[in-house]
Amino acid sequence: MASVVALNPLYSKTGDSSVKTLTDRMKERTTDVHKTAETTPFMQNLLQGEINKKSYCQYLTDLSVVFGELEAKLGSPDKLLESLNIPLLFRKDLIANDLEVLDEGVLEVGTAAQQYVEHIRRIGSDKPHLLIAHSYVQYLAIMFGGQMMKRMVAEKWEEAVQFYDFSQLLEENQFRSTFEYARSYKDVLNRVSLTAPQMDEIVQEAQVAFEFSVQMLQELE
Repeated sequence: MASVVALNPLYSKTGDSSVKTLTDRMKERTTDVHKTAETTPFMQNLLQGEINKKSYCQYLTDLSVVFGELEAKLGSPDKLLESLNIPLLFRKDLIANDLEVLDEGVLEVGTAAQQYVEHIRRIGSDKPHLLIAHSYVQYLAIMFGGQMMKRMVAEKWEEAVQFYDFSQLLEENQFRSTFEYARSYKDVLNRVSLTAPQMDEIVQEAQVAFEFSVQMLQELE
């Protein structure tokens, strides 16, 4: 697993376990918009097993460009993001494999996804620390809710669930489950060395990441 940098001084120096971590704060900040994402018609239909193949392929197509841009930025030589460059976690190629299995043809990327990509590209150049928020939102979504989605998708297209598969990552790092790795990944995010103002910006950016995700889901209705 990629190494992590020094403990964040905001909480490592206090010794007070009651001080909230960065991921705690992002979770708290995004509670409402997270619920909004979960209750979009597309997501409700998917979780109920009522999956339209073309809509699902559009969903994957949109995610492929978002993860592609995010992972390109995480793979940059920026020292701040070094601990987040975890190739076995990256999803772009796995999404491409699922789309090939589903064989729905080439779909045009949605407007919201295009806007999301431009946003990631911009902050990746201007404020790379904000990419931590997008890593938190996108990867943890797959590790938690995505595992329920995997079961629904597998009922229709058993070979098209690589997007949700973390088996190689778990095996090579000796984790027993995706949920166990998710806890470790939160630790990675919490240990990035940040200033207090940067942490505040990241917490706000997590809201932005969810808002983009909601817009993408709403376009699928």
